[in-house]
Amino acid sequence: MKKQLLLPPFLLAGALLSSCAALYVPTTPSTPLLEKGQVEVTAGLRGLRYAEVGAAWSPLPHVLVTGELAADIAKSTASTTNSQGVTENYSDSHRQGGMGLGLYRPTSTTRRTYLAVMGGIGWGHTNFFAFDDYKPASVFFPFPLPTRQGVYDAKYRRYYGQLYLASPPDNDGPQYGASLRSVWVDYTKLTYADQPIVPSNRLFVEPSVFLRFGHGALRWYTTAGYSLPINRDPANPANGRTSSRSYLLSGGIILRPDLLKRPRD
Repeated sequence: MKKQLLLPPFLLAGALLSSCAALYVPTTPSTPLLEKGQVEVTAGLRGLRYAEVGAAWSPLPHVLVTGELAADIAKSTASTTNSQGVTENYSDSHRQGGMGLGLYRPTSTTRRTYLAVMGGIGWGHTNFFAFDDYKPASVFFPFPLPTRQGVYDAKYRRYYGQLYLASPPDNDGPQYGASLRSVWVDYTKLTYADQPIVPSNRLFVEPSVFLRFGHGALRWYTTAGYSLPINRDPANPANGRTSSRSYLLSGGIILRPDLLKRPRD
């Protein structure tokens, strides 16, 4: 027998808010400004919900290696009760990691801009409960209400290419720059209420600007940008989940371990 969807009034607000949750969650673009032998470790927050850590190293002149991890720290929970009075509880989760390899052109007396190009791969898993398939309840109550409930479960690989540039190092002031990243999302699992769904978009373009400031081994960064889907299909029920726009607002610290080394006497 098909379960009836019971939506108490106090869950209506949560149902409407859940409609904006996205399956692909972008990370803050990595923009290390390093030269041969230098290392940096970053840790910060994207919005108030996601924690991110990253590392970058230049093992050879003009070569960069990067890695990152991200996870949600502010989890949402939900509960529903079916027509038999059985209550089910849900808690969402998100985690992902990635690695990249790139080339850079450092600043010099004749070149005042740090320029880098990166490519990489990442893995992600997003899981959350949501009400969906909104339709008018009746001719007397034309406001849309959800007709389905269930868990979205997405596992994906993401492939990206990125170009960024930055101002030269300045011991008396900040460094600033801009980045443009494109991401292709390859879903290895994509279901809603245990049923397969088809994404309406796989390609995202993510422009951003960043600012770095501070001195010595401990510094600070902040990033602002946007993740934009290339394609949208309003006729696809999964459009709002797989073609969602996202802000890239983050900030945190930068640790430069190579600057902790003391010169020999």
